[in-house]
Amino acid sequence: MDYNLIINDMRKLATSGSLSDVVSSIDYTIACTGSNNATSSYHLETPRYNLGTVASSSFIAYNDLTEGIVKSWITGSSDWSLKLSNAEANLSSSIWPEETNGLPW
Repeated sequence: MDYNLIINDMRKLATSGSLSDVVSSIDYTIACTGSNNATSSYHLETPRYNLGTVASSSFIAYNDLTEGIVKSWITGSSDWSLKLSNAEANLSSSIWPEETNGLPW
């Protein structure tokens, strides 16, 4: 299974402490492609608390951010494995719909 992380949008705070233009949340999609070329997308937004606080010494100015830097924040987060697993499960359920047994009466 392959995935592509797509950054849709970001929200920023004008100021946070002594810092300006601080990213507060990231809206993104995990697009998955299965081995049979089936595709699925899983839309998410990072809650503000997941981005954590940043020290002034490691702060990157908003205008200096790149797609790679922002993606590394997401994939480096403590819940990335869970998010990717959920996206893969979403694809699997679209390929193989859940079956149940039973009778309609």
